[in-house]
Amino acid sequence: MEAHREVLLKDVDDLHAFILELSQDPSERRSTIRKAEILAYARARLEAGDPEWDAVSTSPKLKKWKLK
Repeated sequence: MEAHREVLLKDVDDLHAFILELSQDPSERRSTIRKAEILAYARARLEAGDPEWDAVSTSPKLKKWKLK
């Protein structure tokens, strides 16, 4: 499942409308993802040479479990 999207907001009223939309039924926006799936995704992004993930992986704030 691909759940990312870009939201372009014109103004504060758009932001408020978007927040209201998201708050209507939070159960529709949730999915269960296991830690192993997160780690596999991160590993795949690093192996693909994704520049954002490369930057994260070298950050001094990186938590050790993320390196497994």
